[in-house]
Amino acid sequence: MASQVRPEDLEDKIARLLMTQVAGSQVAERLKQADAGWHDRAAMADLRSRRVEALRAKELEAQDNVIVLRRAAG
Repeated sequence: MASQVRPEDLEDKIARLLMTQVAGSQVAERLKQADAGWHDRAAMADLRSRRVEALRAKELEAQDNVIVLRRAAG
């Protein structure tokens, strides 16, 4: 004896599958946005650290110039 599947049951299953598909694509989009945001934050942190390194290098160079000038004057 084959079990009878009611059309309403099939419609409910199809509706649930479609909702799951939509929810899955929304989650995928949010993950994609979060990943892009993470990369943006990582890039900004890298730029900040490079800027700090460049400022330190300039400061050290300025200190070296002062020492050279003092030795030359003294």
